[in-house]
Amino acid sequence: APARLPAYALYGEGSAAALPDHVHCESIAERSRLHDWEIRPHQHEALAQVLWLDSGRAEAWLDGRQVPLQGPALVCVPALTAHGFRFAPPVQGWVFTLPQSRLESVLERHPGLAGALLRPQAGALPAGDPMVAAVAAAARQLHDEALADAPWRGAAVDAALLALAVAVARRQAAVAPARAPAARH
Repeated sequence: APARLPAYALYGEGSAAALPDHVHCESIAERSRLHDWEIRPHQHEALAQVLWLDSGRAEAWLDGRQVPLQGPALVCVPALTAHGFRFAPPVQGWVFTLPQSRLESVLERHPGLAGALLRPQAGALPAGDPMVAAVAAAARQLHDEALADAPWRGAAVDAALLALAVAVARRQAAVAPARAPAARH
């Protein structure tokens, strides 16, 4: 039987570590530079992650697939998904970590959006595409709200998560209209 992958709250911290309340946000470099730019394969038992690679290169390992990435790129990692990364500095972007139950709660009123952030996926996005600009803007909004200490932070984080899901779903529908018809809700 294959060895069980380590499970973490945040990479390098035990699974019993405190979970983020709304969303934990850090730069890709913040944690990966501590590990020589390699995040070894692992999983999160109850956390989902969204990685926004604004610029730079990386290699993602996602459920046994290796995916080369050149920013801009997006990686979605639902709970229990085996994943790891190797980054090539200088790399710019953020890692958002949040309880999967919170992400599911934000998306439950819009079931067509669940596939945007709740399925394992990794891929580069063409720079200059207006829809990619919308994904980048939504990631920036999530980053800003996650790090803010403003009233109604939780509601603002939820709104930013929803905006990110909409931007990603619109991009997916534009690229593969035959696979997923756009919902008009």
